[in-house]
Amino acid sequence: MLQSFKSDEKISFDSSLIYRKIFDEFRVATFTSILGPDTEVNDYVPDSTAVTLDVRPKMSSLYKCGTSRQKTWLHYAAWMGDVPLAHECVRLGVTIDRKDQEGATALFLACDRMLLCAIIGRQVDMIEGDNRDILGFTELISCSPDQLQNQQWRCGRIAEMLVWQHANVNVKVGNMTPLQIACRLHDWPFVETLLSHGADPTICGTDVLLSYCHTPGTRLRLRQLLSAYTPNVGRARPERLCPCWSSKTLKDCHNSGTAQPFPPYFLCRCGSRKCFSKCCSRRGIRLIDQWDHPTQCIRTDATVTATISFSSPDVCDTFDQFQQYLRRYEDDKKAELGRGQIRHMERITDKLLGQKRLSIAYWFAMRTLAPFFAMPFDCTMPKFACKDLMSKWNAAVDQYIGLGTDGQSRAAIELEAKIGLDGGPVHKHCEATGCGNVDGVGGTTLKCCGACKRIMYCSARCQTADWVQHKRHCKDGKQVLQMLPSQRALKEEIIQTVEEALRRIHRRGDIQQAFEGDAMDAAAVTLIFVLSLQSFRDLQSGGADSIRRH
Repeated sequence: MLQSFKSDEKISFDSSLIYRKIFDEFRVATFTSILGPDTEVNDYVPDSTAVTLDVRPKMSSLYKCGTSRQKTWLHYAAWMGDVPLAHECVRLGVTIDRKDQEGATALFLACDRMLLCAIIGRQVDMIEGDNRDILGFTELISCSPDQLQNQQWRCGRIAEMLVWQHANVNVKVGNMTPLQIACRLHDWPFVETLLSHGADPTICGTDVLLSYCHTPGTRLRLRQLLSAYTPNVGRARPERLCPCWSSKTLKDCHNSGTAQPFPPYFLCRCGSRKCFSKCCSRRGIRLIDQWDHPTQCIRTDATVTATISFSSPDVCDTFDQFQQYLRRYEDDKKAELGRGQIRHMERITDKLLGQKRLSIAYWFAMRTLAPFFAMPFDCTMPKFACKDLMSKWNAAVDQYIGLGTDGQSRAAIELEAKIGLDGGPVHKHCEATGCGNVDGVGGTTLKCCGACKRIMYCSARCQTADWVQHKRHCKDGKQVLQMLPSQRALKEEIIQTVEEALRRIHRRGDIQQAFEGDAMDAAAVTLIFVLSLQSFRDLQSGGADSIRRH
């Protein structure tokens, strides 16, 4: 699709806002869920873009973008005739029928812009009721007839695309509808497209539509179209095209029931501004795209390969069934699972604190940064994200030390609660049996195994002595990363809670029952996702995560 845009001079591809910093920031913020796709656009009309798109910069007041205008980037693209931007907005999930302050959707703005270009170009006469506020600025436009036609064509292409994305074709602003505008323009192919998608001529009346036809030929053409498509009762609307722009219908593409792989050349969802294939894909993270009915857009879900060991085959089978059911679980009910997770975590931390298996400093950082809690990242995130989380976690530990309520020394508290760049202990110990040397203490410097890079030793002697134990895990790549005692205790308790819930679900023999009532058993099982993917939570836009068993 991009190649076809680039090859068409009328589209002005190189001047599209998709290449501008302001939209790139919005794109990244949307990918990382910092901003929603329907975020309001502030007043922005770059001079170079305006000139290239054949509009003088002084016309910026016409775009009406800014605080309280309630315009999205899709509104902006429709009015400016920025075809690539409009397509990317739809792909990002901007709501097709979102209305601005005046009640206009992107489809209506694109149609209104077509009409404005035609009026300025003297192709269509002004009539009473036209938007005087806009038309009052027409003397500022110094476009040639060809430039006006190009603008009109671009807006028409956007309008056509939005109709095939099942935009509301009967939106009415003031006294005009898209069908009326199309009839005024004598754009018969577009009139037919609107009618085939359910445009209702009775909203304004057939006589009004016919009044735009000044010759017998045009009146006959319109009557034939109206006769062919009205009444429209019981007529199915043509299938929506998939907004991934594969040229397939939505039901044959992302809504087919089979998840599609996330495009490797797309920006990674982690916010690194790298392509996915050169970023998190290399860390064992798999992203999949599928249609999300509540939001009416393509949703990206994350799958991270993780080693999960359950005690029995029955528990494993129940867990697999649970994951399948969770993907179909309604989003509006997932809040109950979240509340259940909080209750389970409170119970677990209270138990571990009572048993003195959870460091108070670690618990303080957990509470400060909730819902995040530190576990080894295990290459699930880019380095900059690991560094950011490490800094925030250790700052919370420093905040606890600053309270002065703990009788231990600063060094002792840091040893039991602070984390390093990998999410594990900042001060690691030699992992050879019987050796307690700690990195940075007494001149000790640890080095990792050169093969797996997942286990630490203080000397070649310790590595040699431990080789019998480490050999198997070194070669299969499943060596568990070193953890703080608090992390190990928390992980063990969470896995135990998950297994107990899975056994209860297995005994009932019905996955659905686990999601009924307070859904505490279902919430307990989802703790495994929190445990394995909580450090990855900011990389994905929502939905059920998945764990693979090995």
